[in-house]
Amino acid sequence: MTSSNKSFWIVFLSASIGNIFEHYDRALFSFLAPFLAPIFFRENSPLTALILTYSILILGLISKPLGALVFGYVGDNKGRRTALYITLIGMAITTFSIGCLPTFAQIGWTAPALLAFSRLAQNFFASGETIGGTLLILERCRKNKRALYNGIYECSTILGILFASIGAGWLSTERWIENQWRWLYWIGGITGGCALIIRFCTRESAILIPSNRAILSLLWKFRIPFLTIVITSGFSYANYYTITSLLNGYLPFVSSITQSEAIKTNSIILGLDCLLLPFSGLLAMHIPKEKLLKTFASLICLLAIPLYSILPQAETLSIIIIRMIFVIFGVGFSVILVPYYQELIPQNHCYTLICFGTAIGSQLVGNSAYFIGLLLLKQTGWSGAPSIYLTATGLLSLMILKYTQIKKANI
Repeated sequence: MTSSNKSFWIVFLSASIGNIFEHYDRALFSFLAPFLAPIFFRENSPLTALILTYSILILGLISKPLGALVFGYVGDNKGRRTALYITLIGMAITTFSIGCLPTFAQIGWTAPALLAFSRLAQNFFASGETIGGTLLILERCRKNKRALYNGIYECSTILGILFASIGAGWLSTERWIENQWRWLYWIGGITGGCALIIRFCTRESAILIPSNRAILSLLWKFRIPFLTIVITSGFSYANYYTITSLLNGYLPFVSSITQSEAIKTNSIILGLDCLLLPFSGLLAMHIPKEKLLKTFASLICLLAIPLYSILPQAETLSIIIIRMIFVIFGVGFSVILVPYYQELIPQNHCYTLICFGTAIGSQLVGNSAYFIGLLLLKQTGWSGAPSIYLTATGLLSLMILKYTQIKKANI
């Protein structure tokens, strides 16, 4: 192995560990939400408590874009490595702190307030981690292999979610989760701290060309690419959050599936997701990115309403198959996104614009899938309610992709 190859794989390992940790933390809250709801919102009905717990995720709309602006600026002007070092420290501290929070029974309404504040801080630091790690890797490889390496790197995303799913599922199966959930956060915080050792060995992926352009001027100049990032990343997150997290709390309300069974099936489809990512990256090396994005978005839009509508009558195997279908389409869509974004934005603005756009998309569009999906269920009583939101965001993605393609062709 040459020194350059060795350096690349050290960077790859460093970025991947941080990505595992970031997605473990983010997924852990979603998986634990059905169990944390009665602990932190004790005086509400079960469905209302769950809605209130998921609504905490929407608060990330405040902290995550703010963090993306801060770490995007640091990453574009001071270096990717500097930004990623700070984000990992902050995530480790805030994650460990969540495991130390008192419950509603101990301090009343101050407990959910502290939980919400902790999630705000966690999202602030997490905002720069995934995109920063992706750029650190993709800026070191050839352009025609970006989708492949992004697919391999995205496996770390699934590993983080899978670890969270396995941890929550095991504690749920053993009936320890109501009393031992804190350990999952403490383990995550300690793991994040250990990952700092490897990150010390990384180097910058690109020569920095600092930008003095104000953020508003930057957003206006690249308004179409930025809007494309917000909508398409939001749709990707909405699909993924719905199928891997929301259904864990949603299925017990509309079917005979228990929360423990839902989490167990979740681990199966996450394993499939991890296997599919590199193959999706290979596919993107031979088929135009725009074509793949529009194909997978169209398939999700076409199948969302009919498949979600049959969930109440579906058995465990049928539910696994339905979730697998959306995971396959979601993987095919998401693995191409960052390499596609890099073609829309100059390198010296990539961290800021991709990070900021993804932060808004994931929080405004993606995380809203939890709250809106459950709210639609409560208001309509229709089991296919989450599919309405998912289909709407998919159609918006198809429209902006078409418009962006026309604009690129006219340049």
